[in-house]
Amino acid sequence: MTAFLGAATVRSVAAGVTDPGEAPEVAGATDEGFALTPLQAAYWIGRNPAFPPGGVATFYYREYDRAPGPEGPDKDLAQLTVAWNRLVEHHPMLRMIVDGDGQQHVLSAVPPYTIEAVDLAAGGPGGGGGAAGRAPA
Repeated sequence: MTAFLGAATVRSVAAGVTDPGEAPEVAGATDEGFALTPLQAAYWIGRNPAFPPGGVATFYYREYDRAPGPEGPDKDLAQLTVAWNRLVEHHPMLRMIVDGDGQQHVLSAVPPYTIEAVDLAAGGPGGGGGAAGRAPA
């Protein structure tokens, strides 16, 4: 990290992104905020496009190819959506945001999340074909 950051700290990087004296109010936050862990700080700084390999957030992508239950795929998706929103409601860190000063805030509530589904077998975005249209691995 020092090759990219030198002697910079989370606060000094944040100072270049936003004016710490004018940090925006965090709506719905339950606290004054708390510091990022060193790893969280590295991820947060890595999102900053000012650094050579920066500008990209960490992410995980997974596709599930399965046969729908007897009630159909819409019922499965509805159950998954309900389960996900219950999980977010139960675990505070799934409602955590990071402000411009690099402080974590846990939101007391968030709007329900809707999981999007795209049926690629029906020729959805990016060309159709589903599994039949995939190139062999």
